[in-house]
Order: sequence, then C-alpha cells, then structure tokens
Amino acid sequence: MEDLIGFWLEIVLILIGGDVPSAQKRLGSNPEVWAGNLDEEFALIREIVDEYPYIAMDTEFPGIVLRPVGNFKNANDYHYQTLKENVNLLKLIQLGLTFSDEMGSLPTCGTDKFCIWQFNFREFNPDEDVFANDSIELLSQSGIDLVRNNEDGIDARRFAELLMSSGIVLNDNVSWVTFHSGYDFGYLLKLLTCQNLPDAQAGFFTLINVYFPVVYDIKHLMKFCNSLHGGLNKLAELLEVERVGVCHQAGSDSLLTCCTFMKLKGNFFSGSMDKYAGVLYGLDDLLLFCKAEEHSIILLAYARHQFAELSGLHANPSKTQLFLLKSVAALSEELHNLTMFQFGQLPTKYLGIQLTNSRLAKAQCRLLLEKLDNGKYAWSARSLSSFHSTLSDQIQFELKSREMEYPCMSIEPIIR
Repeated sequence: MEDLIGFWLEIVLILIGGDVPSAQKRLGSNPEVWAGNLDEEFALIREIVDEYPYIAMDTEFPGIVLRPVGNFKNANDYHYQTLKENVNLLKLIQLGLTFSDEMGSLPTCGTDKFCIWQFNFREFNPDEDVFANDSIELLSQSGIDLVRNNEDGIDARRFAELLMSSGIVLNDNVSWVTFHSGYDFGYLLKLLTCQNLPDAQAGFFTLINVYFPVVYDIKHLMKFCNSLHGGLNKLAELLEVERVGVCHQAGSDSLLTCCTFMKLKGNFFSGSMDKYAGVLYGLDDLLLFCKAEEHSIILLAYARHQFAELSGLHANPSKTQLFLLKSVAALSEELHNLTMFQFGQLPTKYLGIQLTNSRLAKAQCRLLLEKLDNGKYAWSARSLSSFHSTLSDQIQFELKSREMEYPCMSIEPIIR
C-alpha cells in the first residue's frame, strides 16, 4: 500500500457538556410563552444566558408542502432549495429552548423546578395558510392548540426584536445544540432578518455563522459513535434518556435534545469537542486521499479551490485536518507548508469505524456492515424503490465478499 495522506474537511460540529441533569427525576417547569408574558420571559432569559450559555433548540412548523423541480447542482442543492421554498412560504408555530451550563445543569429561575421555554406564535392560521395535513394532525394530537395560538400567540416581529437584544444570538460565547436542524435555523433566520432565505446555500450558511456562531448538531455527532442510528427519540431510547413532557411539543423536544446530547458526550467523547463544532447534518464531511508527495498535494489544493469557486462553500482551515497514514515524517514540514492544515492524530474514528495506518481487525469491519444493515431497515421503512433496495443489498454483498477475501481487512482494498 502506497503512502497516503488524508484530508478531513469539516464544515461544522459539536459541543461541550457533562452528566445528564436530573430532569427526568424532577419535572421541569415549562413556561408557555404567549404575547402576554413574552417580555417577562425574555427578561429572565437575559439574566441567565451568561451562566447557562448552551441552548438546545427545537421548532414545530406546518410540515413540507413544496418539492422544487428543475436542474440542481447536486443533492445538497436540491435539499436546500426544498428547505428554502418551504420556509419562505410557511409560518413558524412553536419554538422550544432549553438552557444549560457546560456541565449540563439547567436553570431554575428562583423556583424548585427546571425552566424550559416554549414560545407559541400567532401567524399560522389553518383556515387560511397551506400546510401538510399529517404534520398539523400530529401537532394537534400532541396537544398544540392552534386556535389559541392564533388568538393569544406571539407576534413574530416582536419576538425577533427581543431575540436580537437577548444576548443569545450574534454571540460567539453561546453554543446552540440541535438535532438535524436545517429547518429550525431556517425559520429563525427568516424571523431575525425579516426576509426570505438566500437563494444559494452559501448565503444561508453565511447567515448562520453570523447569527449562530457556534452550532452543534447531534445527528452529525452520531457518525462518530458506534452503533447509533435513528431520530431523536430512537437515540434517546438507545442512551436510556427519558422524555419529560409530550413528544412533538417544542419545549419537551428541546429538553430531550439537551439531555441526549449530554449523555452522548459523556458516553462517547472525552476532552474537548471543538473540532466537531459548526456542521449541520446534511452537509457531510469530505475525506480526500492522495500520495504524500508535492505534486499530488498541489492537485488536491487546486481541486478544492475549483470546488469553492463553483459552490461558494469553503473549507475552514482551522477545522481541516491532515492525517499521515504511513510514516512520512521527513515530509511533514513540507506538507504543512503546502497546505497550512493542522495535523490530526491516528487512530481516529469516522462513522464509528476506526481509521488507522495499520490493518483493521475483522470485528472492526463488522461495525460497518451493521451500520449498512441498520440503514437498510430504516430505508425500507420509508418505502424506497426496489432499485435502492437492490443497491443496498449489492453494497453489503460486496463488502461481505471482501471480508471473506481479506480476513484482516486493510484500508487499501476498500480504496482501490
């Protein structure tokens, strides 16, 4: 196997925390925020944000009603255009915020219970606005009173004014904890800017970096944990995190997001998690491989530059790591000077699989097959076409065949 060098391009990632608070043992106070008590609750938030700078967030909205047609640059472009068109058309129903400190403790605001905020908005009217029937039916079954929202709910413009002056946005000392949160941030950006979302994905992420400088997406973190899959409820079940409150209400979901993150961090991560910060799930990491030589490095740098010119997306040098997969210490300084990237340390994990410059044990490869099996079951539940099912079977067959051919698999057979 030739000397290889791997570039790990990360666009964003996760957070720092501690043990899960005893929210399951002591029912949290869930302030329902309406127009009448909006100013009062924001006053409390302004008081606690410095002490509790980690904010878990969830939203409820009228579903997805539009699917764009036409030509798209790639799958990411299609997904962003879908998000943009739906957020621009639809209206936010509910927002949940749970605050915590870096150890996972929650505020009590002078009470004997933890405080979780649930903001109810007035703009959505099911008699006048479009919506996805299944989404609104689910929210109604979960106890959201859309009639009361329309009568007593918060004016979105007033909420945006208070949010801007609250200290929780435009503040790089605040960290946002989310789960698969593209739409959540889309609705908040629409409120904060009083404008439709940008036409291009690059503009969307520019706004996120301005208003929400530090973001941790749990769905992205799961890539680096063994045998974890599914949505928020499934992850909480796997981590034995108990829900407090009603599913599909934003306050309860934000609390579950907070507690699940803390449990995930405690079980699977140690030390600083700064390198995982800034990635929204759906904008995947990129792994590039080449020979550890000047010519190959220059070609990769040129390709990266061309990608940035065409897409408007740029890798963050401070979050891009260079891994030497074989001993090429003599070239380390030269390679660093060519790329200006920091060096990562092997072994490391990606998608739950250990990346190393030595051969992988058979048991380590088994984790990859299990992830494919889990993914296949999840796909079937969403009624994928027979083509995708066949493709999934073929991928698993090829990997299992290679496992039989190479009892101790190395990276090389997979790469080639």
